[in-house]
Amino acid sequence: MTKKRLEIGIVGCGSAGPAVATLLARQQHRVTLLERAPQLLPIGTGFVIQPTGLWVLDRVGVREQVIDHGGRIESLQIDHKPVSGPARRVIELEYGMIRDGLFGLGMYRPTLLHFLTQAMKEAGAELRCGVEVKGVGLRGGKRILDTDQGEMGPFDLVIFCNGSRSEARDWLSLPHRATEHKWGALWAIVPDVEGRFQGHLHQVLRGTQKMLGMLPTGRPPAGEGDGDLVSLFWSVRADRAEAERARGHDAIAQEMLEFAPQLDAALLRIESIDQWQYSGYWDIRMKKFHRDGAVVIGDAAHAMTPQLGNGVNLALCDAWTLAHAVESEDDVEAALQHYTRARRAHLRYYQFATRWITHLFQSSTPGLGALRNTGFRVAQALPPIERQMVRSMAGVKRGIVHRSYPLDGSPGSYAD
Repeated sequence: MTKKRLEIGIVGCGSAGPAVATLLARQQHRVTLLERAPQLLPIGTGFVIQPTGLWVLDRVGVREQVIDHGGRIESLQIDHKPVSGPARRVIELEYGMIRDGLFGLGMYRPTLLHFLTQAMKEAGAELRCGVEVKGVGLRGGKRILDTDQGEMGPFDLVIFCNGSRSEARDWLSLPHRATEHKWGALWAIVPDVEGRFQGHLHQVLRGTQKMLGMLPTGRPPAGEGDGDLVSLFWSVRADRAEAERARGHDAIAQEMLEFAPQLDAALLRIESIDQWQYSGYWDIRMKKFHRDGAVVIGDAAHAMTPQLGNGVNLALCDAWTLAHAVESEDDVEAALQHYTRARRAHLRYYQFATRWITHLFQSSTPGLGALRNTGFRVAQALPPIERQMVRSMAGVKRGIVHRSYPLDGSPGSYAD
């Protein structure tokens, strides 16, 4: 066990930040979380919480609230839409194939943040909004944060979880590669009044340059709207995002309806192109995540495209593993070494797999769409391969051949 009560500073209030703040505060450490935004606004897209993320949220204490507000996902459905004719199913991956009762959860980002920050405050961590961190220093073996409100600290441990554009990697002189992906997506969130999109994450593809995603996204916290939501994603090259927006909502909606006619009611809820936001993707690679009492976690350490739907889940696993390491080791340096060892295989697999599969969904290379469709149909016909694909989707894989975390989330998961 860590032998003293630590002063811990956390930078960034996304998913990993409030989760690790809650866990560390419960260990009786003094935790201060700094967020640059003046207030936490109900903005953000939808995403999938996988069984791994739900396991961590159970440890944080918000699993039941999240499930109550999320959109349950039983399977991933992928269709191919030819230029003429109806869409045809390429593959359907069901969570229940690897364990009865297993499921994913579509979630509205502000909803998850609401429950995480609520848990963090109840645990005794302090949240300070409107504080921009501009650098980090080392003084007398302690970390000092340089902010727009002056120096803060000293801290025994500083945790950076402030997103893919984090400057902490440079401040700490941690070797890394940060590459912006050539593709992204326009997204919008609308009410699913008729409940047409429940139960499945549905993607409709044409080649690798056209992709429509429909994700059941649950509902906001009480008082912020009623009814279920659906998140819509429309693939677009980063350098063509503005040109796509310039086409206007009506043109985009008309093309979407060719891919998925069941979108007619949802698209009527969008009045202008201003309701479509662009989201770009980053590929962040790091071999070492820490230096002298400071550590980088979440997207700041390993951002990737959303093709495997595991970004938030990896960040939550980071949070739990780091808190467990701090609790288990005698000092901060040993805890950070423990953390890096524990996370290496899990992160390496998902970075590799995501980097590889992204080109099968979003690229300008001719022929990859046909290769993807054929490969998926073959995989669907081979149950051992199909099960491994479902395990990848569920977030439990640690290697290409059969290395996985236990699906039951047994004690010690993600810790060693």
